[in-house]
Amino acid sequence: MAAICQRLLDHAALENRLNIELTQAAAKSGEWERLNKESTTLYEHGDLEKAEAAIQQALAFAEKTYGAEDPHVATSLNNLATLYIRQKRFQEAMPLIQGALAIREKHFGYDHPSIAIPLGNLAAIYSAGGLTSVAEALARKALVMIIKDAGSQHPMTAQCLNNLATILMDQQRFDEAESLFRRALAIQQQVLGADHPVTKETQANLEQLQAAKRGRAGR
Repeated sequence: MAAICQRLLDHAALENRLNIELTQAAAKSGEWERLNKESTTLYEHGDLEKAEAAIQQALAFAEKTYGAEDPHVATSLNNLATLYIRQKRFQEAMPLIQGALAIREKHFGYDHPSIAIPLGNLAAIYSAGGLTSVAEALARKALVMIIKDAGSQHPMTAQCLNNLATILMDQQRFDEAESLFRRALAIQQQVLGADHPVTKETQANLEQLQAAKRGRAGR
C-alpha cells in the first residue's frame, strides 16, 4: 500500500513538473508572439525604426530561448530581412533570408509553404539587382506555394501577387502587372479593409503603375 501511495505521489509530482514546464513554455512563446505582433504593427504603420528594434528583440529572445536553428528564429530573420528590403538595405537582408531559408528547409523541407515568404524576399533582392528573370521565377514559385496552402483569397496570397506585380512592373510589363495589383488589392480590401496600411501600399503601387503607363503612352 505504501509503495502504491509513493507511486501515486511520484506520478503527481511528475504531472506537476510537466504542467509547470508547459506553463513556462507557453509564457516564453507568448513573449515572442507579443514582440512579433508589436513589430508587425509598427512595420505596417511605417514606424520602421521602432519596428526594427522590436524585431531585433524578438530575434534575440528566440535565439536564447529556442536555439539558433529554431523556426521562431527563422521568422524573426525573415521579418528583419523584409524591413531591410523596404529600406533598400539589400546587402544586409541577403544573409538573413539565407538563414531563414536554411532553417525552414531543415525543419520542414524544400516544398513547405513556409519557404514561400523568404523566397519572395529573395526575389525582391534579385529584382533590385537587375536579375529580373530569376526574381520572377522565384516570385511565381512563392505565389503557387501560398495559394496551394492558404488559398487564393488569403492576405499572404495578396502580398505574393503584389511582389510579382512589382517585378513585372520593373520589366515594363505593365498590363500583366496591373492585373496582379488589382487582384491583390481586391483581396486586401475585402479581408483587411480599404484603410489598412498594406492595402494602401498596394493601392499606391497600382497608382504608380498607372502613372507609368500614361507616361509611356504620351511619348
